[in-house]
Amino acid sequence: MRERKFPFIHLCQLVMLLVLVVLTGCAPQAQIDMLDRDVAGLQVETHRIDEEVQGLKRQLSEIQGQADQSSRKSIARLNARIDSLESELMRLNGLVDQLKYNQEREESELAQLKEEIQRVMQSGAKTTAPAVVAAQSSSGAQIAPEVNGTGNSQEPQKKIDLYDEGLRLFRLGKYLEAKQAFRDFIKENPNSPKVANAHFWIGECEYKQSRYEEAILEYNKVIKKYPRSNKVPDALLKQAFAFAKLGDKDSAKILLQKLVKSYPRSAQAKVAKRQLKLLK
Repeated sequence: MRERKFPFIHLCQLVMLLVLVVLTGCAPQAQIDMLDRDVAGLQVETHRIDEEVQGLKRQLSEIQGQADQSSRKSIARLNARIDSLESELMRLNGLVDQLKYNQEREESELAQLKEEIQRVMQSGAKTTAPAVVAAQSSSGAQIAPEVNGTGNSQEPQKKIDLYDEGLRLFRLGKYLEAKQAFRDFIKENPNSPKVANAHFWIGECEYKQSRYEEAILEYNKVIKKYPRSNKVPDALLKQAFAFAKLGDKDSAKILLQKLVKSYPRSAQAKVAKRQLKLLK
C-alpha cells in the first residue's frame, strides 16, 4: 500500500509547488511592475504641475508691481490657481507615497512566498496548495475537496485592506463610509505605521463634509500623537484652513506660522506663506 501512496503524494507536492510558483511568482511580479508604472506616471504628473506652478509664479511676480484693478484681479486669479495646483501636488505626492508603500509590501510578500517554496522543496513537507488537488486516502480511494452547500470549494474570504478601502471610498466622495473604514482600520491595527495617516484622512472626510470642528480635532490627533509622521505638515495646513473656515483667523495664522517655522522647506510651508498674506 505504501508503494502506491508515496509516488502519488510526491506527485501532488510537485503539482502544489508548481501552482505556488506560478501564482506567487508571476501574478505579484506583474502587480509590482504595474505599481512601478503607476509611480512613474504620477511622478511625471507632479513634475508637470510643479512646472506650471513655477510659470504662474513668474507671471505673478511680473504683475504684482502694478496697482490697477485689472492687475489685482489677475493676481487674485493666479494666487487661486497656484493654491489649487499646489493642493493637487500635495495629493499626488500622497498617492506616490501610498503606491511606493504598496510596492514594498508586494515585494516583501513575494519574497516570503518564494522562501516558503524553497523550504517546502528542501524538506519535502506537505503543504496546502491554493489550487484544488485531490488527495488519496490510505485505502487508495480519492477524497474530493470539501464543498459548501452551493457546490463550490470552500476558500477563505480575502481580508479587505481597510486603509486602502478607506482611500478608495474617499476618492469616490463616500465620506461617511470612508470614515468608518479608517476607524475600523485604526481599531484593528492600533500599532500600524499608517494609523497617523488614517486619522488625517478621517479629518479630510470631516472637512469635505464642512464639519470643520470635527476635522480640527482629527488633524490634532496627527499633530499631537504622531509628531514624527510625514502627515504632520498636511495636518497643520488643513487645521489652519478649517479654523479659517470657522472665521477664527487668529488661530489659523498661528498654525500657518508654526508650519512655516517647523517645516520651512516643505510644499505645505509655501502654501502657508501665501495664506498668511491673504489673512492679513
